[in-house]
Amino acid sequence: MSKNNLKILIVDDNEDNLLILKSDLEQMGFLVDTAASGLKAIALAETHKYSLVILDVDMPEMDGYETFNEILKVPRYQDVPVLFLSAIRIKWQDVAKGLRTGAFDYIVKPYNYEELNCRIELLLSLYKKNRELSSKNELLTELAIKDSLTNIYNRRFGMEALQKENDRHSRFGGNLSIIMVDLDDFKSINDKYGHNIGDKALIFIAKILQDSIRDTDTCFRSGGDEFLIILPNADEDACEMICKRIFERNRIIKGYQEVDIEILLSLGVAVFDTPQNDINYLRETADLALINAKSAGKNRYKIINERYATENAKNTVLNIASVRSSVKLILSNVLYEVLSEFDIDEDVVNGHAELMIELIEKLSVELNLPTYDENRLLTSVKLRRFEHLGVSKELLKMPPPITEDQKNVLSQALIENIEKLSNTSFFEDEAVILLNHHEYCDGSGYPLGKTKDDIPYVARLMAVIEAFAVLALGGPRTRSFGFSKALEILEEDSDSHFDGEIVQSLKKVVQNSYEHENPHNQKILLIDDQVAMTKLIYNYLLKFNFKHVDVSNTRTEALTNIEKNKYDLIITDISLPGTNKLSFLDDLKKINKSVTPLIVISSGYAALAWKEKDKYNITKAFRKPVNLHSLCQTVKLSFNNLNSKG
Repeated sequence: MSKNNLKILIVDDNEDNLLILKSDLEQMGFLVDTAASGLKAIALAETHKYSLVILDVDMPEMDGYETFNEILKVPRYQDVPVLFLSAIRIKWQDVAKGLRTGAFDYIVKPYNYEELNCRIELLLSLYKKNRELSSKNELLTELAIKDSLTNIYNRRFGMEALQKENDRHSRFGGNLSIIMVDLDDFKSINDKYGHNIGDKALIFIAKILQDSIRDTDTCFRSGGDEFLIILPNADEDACEMICKRIFERNRIIKGYQEVDIEILLSLGVAVFDTPQNDINYLRETADLALINAKSAGKNRYKIINERYATENAKNTVLNIASVRSSVKLILSNVLYEVLSEFDIDEDVVNGHAELMIELIEKLSVELNLPTYDENRLLTSVKLRRFEHLGVSKELLKMPPPITEDQKNVLSQALIENIEKLSNTSFFEDEAVILLNHHEYCDGSGYPLGKTKDDIPYVARLMAVIEAFAVLALGGPRTRSFGFSKALEILEEDSDSHFDGEIVQSLKKVVQNSYEHENPHNQKILLIDDQVAMTKLIYNYLLKFNFKHVDVSNTRTEALTNIEKNKYDLIITDISLPGTNKLSFLDDLKKINKSVTPLIVISSGYAALAWKEKDKYNITKAFRKPVNLHSLCQTVKLSFNNLNSKG
């Protein structure tokens, strides 16, 4: 290690000590500065860069520890090694104090020349390795956030910067604008001149964009031949000035044989005065402006301000956000139908999703939840079984508690499946909820063991609602506890597993919406030859305060009950032993003189029965597997309609 360029600062109030130590260090080949007091040392540190500081511990006015504390406040001395000198045998308390201060080593005066030389070389060697490691870390950080071709920020860094800027905009106000940049006909440049020239064009345009923006702006490559510029506190005039600055610059590069190639650009600008809940709306508005710029002939810019976006987006043919929302709705509904098989238990579905949707709608009012968050939660409910793809049904049905290995399997599946969902670009916001809704406030959840402050509020909300639905209605892994007991269990786990404030809000909603409901006096007959199924439906009806329910498991028993009793509603399977297609409905019509309303459940003839709904007075037909919650809501609606007619 060369010592010629390494400078050491010696601090000692004894002039003789300074001269001796300075002479020894210079003999070792170092450059040396001296200071006779702590104040002089601090002044030198502020104006010079030293590779090592040697401090006497015992000095008047300001001792070695105090001096070093002040030197540490100078940013470039955060990792510079320090060697303390002491004229007395060092006590372990002094060693501990020095190490806490940041010292690297100690030596006692009078020192041995060879020992001092070895200690200094060791400290400087460690210092050099730390600097090299820091440089490599800085390089790795640079590689992680920079686009390797253009050397401007990459998409990952840029999207994080946009989210942070939007959060800042929400807190402090002001304008937030973005410019979406696209190279016109870039494919033809690649096809005609080759990809090397295409890369040259991208590098060239990236530099133009970087040179045209303000210090407070952020430019990043969002993909392919597209760039995005974030402009905090930039109104429409400021954005237009930057666009003009970009177009004023020379955009001609040299191709093969010095052929001039002009790079054409289209810019779409979105200018917003008020905070937006979803940064995707900012990007979609800029994208709309970009499409309009290209439609108008390319090589130009188009600005859409917030007023224009609000007033005209719905009536614009190119309303990308609306199309995206429609596609997202259709896709989420399709996925919900496909994924609902995870809720199927023989011929019934417990209805967790339907109850959760009801509770989200009610809680959104109670908590004054933004519409954006409510919609995210509703979509997340439909997609929540996506996490179970690839997980065996045996594990999904295993009763708690699960083992650590089983938790690891679920965690891995959750991370992998939600990453796939997020990559669709339609469900990035919902993916955040789904990835975090199995986390517990005390850090014992999965997949990442987050604690309350690190779990997004909407994910904590989802966790409480899902836990209540599963506990109240039961499922493959747990029995049904009913609404009251489910609330008690949640309260017991408040602040350890679940957010206590959300649990209390849920309790208020459940008690007002379900538990305080008066018992229904209407009489119901439930008919199905499957005993297990009638038991499930019977118990479910009891949870919703339907107290007068008779059960028949054969055709004969059912007809006998109807002859003897007057029912307000009949819920029946029509595929009973000894019947054919709709023949049991004909039997009921003959004996059911008062034409009691029917709800039909059938594996194969639900659609056929519904075609004859007027003939048999059918209010609803369900195809097995039947959703218990939907069935119960239909029963309530049927009685409400009867009461209103009465």
